[in-house]
Amino acid sequence: MWLFTMNAPYLLIPIGILLLLLYLLSGLLVRLNFLKKAFYLKIWNSALLITFLTTGFLGLLLAFQINYKLEWPLVKTLLKWHVDFGIAMSFIAVFHLLRHGNYYLKIFRSDTDKENSMPGSFPEASEPKKINHLKSLVLLSGFLSTSIQVLLIREITTVFQGNELMMSWTLGAWMLLTGAGAFWGRSAKKTEKASNLLNKVLLLFTFLPVAIVPLLDVLKTILFPPGIMVNPAYFLLILIVFLAPICLLSGFIYSLLVNTFRSEENGFTKVYALEAAGSLLGGLVVSFVFIQWLSVIQSLLILLLSSTILFAFIRKGIKDYIAVSVALAALLLSGTFQLDNLLKSFLFVNQKVLDSKETYYGNVTITENSGQYNFFGNGSLLYTTDNTITSEEYTHYALMQHRNPTDVLLVSGGIAGMVTEILKYRSVESVDYVELNPKLIGMAAKYLPLPADQRVHLIFDDGRRAIQHTTKKYDVIILAVPDPSSLEINRFYTGEFLTILKRKLNPGGVVLYGLSSSGNYMSEEKKAIETAVFQTLKNIFFQVVIIPGERDYFVASDSTLRIDMARLSATKGIATKYVNSNYLDDYSIQQRGKLIRENLKEKIINMDEKPLPVYFHTLRFVSGFTSKGWMLIVFPVIILLIPLFFIRSIASGMYISGFTASSFEILIIFTFQTFFGYVYSAIGLIIAIFMGGLVVGSVVAKRFNASKRQFVVAQLLLSVYALFFPLFCNLQKNAENSLAGLLVFGFITLLLSSIVGFQYVIGTKILSGSFSRTAPLLYAVDLIGAALGTIIISVLLLPVAGIISSCLIMAGLNLLIALFIAVRKN
Repeated sequence: MWLFTMNAPYLLIPIGILLLLLYLLSGLLVRLNFLKKAFYLKIWNSALLITFLTTGFLGLLLAFQINYKLEWPLVKTLLKWHVDFGIAMSFIAVFHLLRHGNYYLKIFRSDTDKENSMPGSFPEASEPKKINHLKSLVLLSGFLSTSIQVLLIREITTVFQGNELMMSWTLGAWMLLTGAGAFWGRSAKKTEKASNLLNKVLLLFTFLPVAIVPLLDVLKTILFPPGIMVNPAYFLLILIVFLAPICLLSGFIYSLLVNTFRSEENGFTKVYALEAAGSLLGGLVVSFVFIQWLSVIQSLLILLLSSTILFAFIRKGIKDYIAVSVALAALLLSGTFQLDNLLKSFLFVNQKVLDSKETYYGNVTITENSGQYNFFGNGSLLYTTDNTITSEEYTHYALMQHRNPTDVLLVSGGIAGMVTEILKYRSVESVDYVELNPKLIGMAAKYLPLPADQRVHLIFDDGRRAIQHTTKKYDVIILAVPDPSSLEINRFYTGEFLTILKRKLNPGGVVLYGLSSSGNYMSEEKKAIETAVFQTLKNIFFQVVIIPGERDYFVASDSTLRIDMARLSATKGIATKYVNSNYLDDYSIQQRGKLIRENLKEKIINMDEKPLPVYFHTLRFVSGFTSKGWMLIVFPVIILLIPLFFIRSIASGMYISGFTASSFEILIIFTFQTFFGYVYSAIGLIIAIFMGGLVVGSVVAKRFNASKRQFVVAQLLLSVYALFFPLFCNLQKNAENSLAGLLVFGFITLLLSSIVGFQYVIGTKILSGSFSRTAPLLYAVDLIGAALGTIIISVLLLPVAGIISSCLIMAGLNLLIALFIAVRKN
C-alpha cells in the first residue's frame, strides 16, 4: 500500500501512476476510435504547456520571495506545488518524447519535412469538429457526474452526521433520481440543436452543486437546532429536494447524448463507453487530487472553472469568457476568505472553526470554544479536550488492571488527553498511538501538541492494519473508538479482529473498549449491541467485565480482572482527579454492571462477514423518532420494487443486474476496507476499475450480433459470480496486504462490471424500438435496481444475513430472472 501514501514530501508515485493511467486510457480510446488522434494530441500538448507554465510561474514567485526576503505564509505550499507540477511536467514530457522521438532525431539529421513532423500536426485536423465536440461532452458528462456525486455525498455526510442508513439513502436517492432523469430524457424532442442544449445543461449541471453546498450548510442550522440528530424522514425529504435538480439533469444529459448519436450505428454504445471512461477519470481525479489538496467547495469551483474554460475554448463566445472570469473570481475568493471554514461555522454554532479538511478517511474539523478544542469526523463529535472524566476512565480502568504495564497501544483519543494519563505510570516504557484518521494528529498538533516524551510513538496508518502487521506485543491495548455504528468502525469489534488483538498481547495483557453509556434504561437495540460486544469478547478472552461510568467499559483479559476501581486506585498511587475513592463507589459500579449483564440477550457474535451491531445501531437510530422504525427502512425498498412489475422481461433482467452490481460493489469496498484499511485512494481505484469494466464490456458486446441467449448467459454469469464471491474473499484474506491481494480485488471488480456493461449493450440491441428510447430505458432501470441494491445490502443483507447468505440470495435472484427471460416468447 506504500504506492498510495500521501505522507511523502512530494507526490512522485501518485502523480506518476495517475498520469500513466490517464495516458493509457486516452490511448485506448484512440485505438477504439472513441477519440480522434488529433484531439488526443491536443489534450497532452495542452497538459504539457499548462504544467510548464505553472512550474515556471511558481518558480519565479519563489525566486522573487528568496531574493527580496519576503515573509509569505504560503511559501511551503508554493514550493510543494512547484515541485509537484514539475513532476507532472516531467512525466508528460517523457510521454511526449516517446511519441515524437522521430521528430527530435530528425533535428540532428536534416531539415527536410520538419513541417510535416511537427508535434501537433496531424491529418485528422481537417475532419469535421462536431463529432469530437460531442465526444468531449460525453466524457465531460461522465467526469462531472462521478466527481460531483462523490463530493456531494461527502458534504451531505458531514452536514447531517450521516450514519449507515443515511449514507445508503443518499446513494440510493442519487441513482433513483438519475434513472428518473434518463427516463424523462427519452421524451426529449429529436433536434439538430441538441449539441447547444447539451452545452447549456452541462454548464447548469456544474453550477448547481456550487449553489447547493452553501445552501445545505445554512439551511441545516436554520431548520434544525444544533447538536441534535435529524429525523430520517425529514432527511429523506431534504435529500430528494436538493438532489433532484442535479440527478434529474444527470440522467437527462445521458438521454440527450444518446439522441445526438442516434444517426451512428450503435451510437449508444459509444456514449455508454465514453461516459464510463469519463467516470473513471472523475473517480481518479477526486481520489488522488481533490481530496488531497482541496475542500469540497473548492473542488466544485475547480470543476465549474474547468467546464467554463472548455466551453469558452469550443464556442469562443463573450458570455463564455464572462463565465470563466466569474468562476475564476469565485475560486480565488474562496481561498482568500477561507470559504470552507466560513460554511462550517454555520454547522458548529457558537464555535470557532480552526481547521477543516477533506482526507482519504473523510472530513476532519477542529473547533474551539472557551479554550476547549473539539474534534469532529464527518460532522460527528469524536472527542473534546478537558473531558477529564472520560480520559481517566479509558486509561486507568485498563492500566490499573495490569501489575506492571510497560508497552501500551492506544487507538484514538490520545489528543484528548489519554496519552498524558498513560504517561503517569512510571513503568510505561512505550506508548504507540494510532488514530482512525491519521491526518487528525498532524492537524491537531498546531493547536494541541502531544507531550514531548520519547516514550510516545505515533503511527500514521489505518488502526486495524497497523495492529495486524506490527511485530510488537503489548501489555495494555485501549480502543477509544466510537460505537460500532458503521461498517468502517465495526471492523474494530469483530471476532477476527479480536483474534488479531490477542496475538499482539503479552501474557496477562488487557484490552479495553468503551461503548456509549446505557444509563438507567436499555432499549432492545442497545441490549443487542452490548450483547454482541460482550459475547464476541467472551469468545476470545477468558474473562470479560463491564465497568459502568461515563461510558460502558468492556475490559477483557486471560488473567483475573477487578471492578472495584475505587479500592484498586488507592493501591496504585496514581495521581487522578476522578478515578479515585473520593468520587467512585465500588458498590454502585458493581450493581450497575450487574444490571447491564442481566439485560444481555441470547448469544450474538459479531464477525467480519456478518456485522450485526451495524443493523441494531440503525434500528436504534430510527426508533428514536418513531415506534415503527422498521417502516423507514421497508418503505423505500417497496417504492424501489414497484417498477419491477411494470417493465418488460429484458428490462427486469437489467434491473436485477443493477441490483447485483451495486450490491457487490459495496461488498468489494467493504471487504477491501476490512482487510486493507479505509484507504480512499485505493477504494477510488476500485471504483475507477469498475467504470473501466463497463467500457470493456460494452466494447466486447459491440462486436456481437445481439440475441436473447447472450443476455440470458450474462445473467447466469452474474449468478455464478455471486456463488464464487466468498471464494474471492478468502483469496483476499489469505493474500493479506500483498500485490496478489490487490490484483484479486482488481480482477473481481473488472469482471463484475464487464458482465454488466456487456449485458446493457446486448439488452439495448434486442429491445424493440429506436436506441434513443431503449438505451435510456435500460440505463434508468439499471440505476433504479442499483438504488435498491445499495439500500438493501448496506442496511439489511450484509449486517443481518452476512456475506455468504447475501451472495446466495443474489445468485438465486439472477438465476430466477434468467429462467424467466429464457422461457418468455416475447
